[in-house]
Amino acid sequence: MTKLSNSTVWRGGITSDYVHRELGAVPRLGAFNTMVDADEHIGIQLTTHIASKGGGTTTVVTKIDRRDFMELAAQMLHADRDGAIDAFANAILRVRSPELP
Repeated sequence: MTKLSNSTVWRGGITSDYVHRELGAVPRLGAFNTMVDADEHIGIQLTTHIASKGGGTTTVVTKIDRRDFMELAAQMLHADRDGAIDAFANAILRVRSPELP
C-alpha cells in the first residue's frame, strides 16, 4: 500500500459540531481485487489506524468500487482541474512505463 503522506485523517462524532485531526494517522492507498459470493470486486481502498476511545487502535478501511471511479475523478477535477489532469497523465505514464519515477 502507498502512504499518502500529504493527506490527513479527521474524526468527529455524529452528535458533535466539529471534527479534529488525528495526529499521527497516515492514510494508505492500495488496489483490491476480491471475490465475494462469485462476484468480482475491484477498486481501491484507503486504510488508516486511529486511537479508539476505550484504548487500543481502530482500523478504518474505505473501499471505493471501480464503478465509482468516474465520480471520484469528477470530484478531483472539481477540486483542482489542472492538478487532477497532471495526476491522471503522470499515473498513466507510470503504469505504462514502471521504470519512470
